[in-house]
Amino acid sequence: MTLRRQRCRFDFDAKRRREIARHALHVEAAKTADFERWLVAWQWHNPKAAEPIWSLMEAANRMS
Repeated sequence: MTLRRQRCRFDFDAKRRREIARHALHVEAAKTADFERWLVAWQWHNPKAAEPIWSLMEAANRMS
């Protein structure tokens, strides 16, 4: 009898993007001069985006 492994459908990139956005809101990153650091980190974890510029603009809106 062999045990089959379940396929993991968990998306680590999506979880990391949520963590980055939550942290940016917590420290009020949009009010600082280095807000782009959070945006760059968010974009690193968004490799599969069909429209990366639009998704980055939406992330910036959610973080501010």
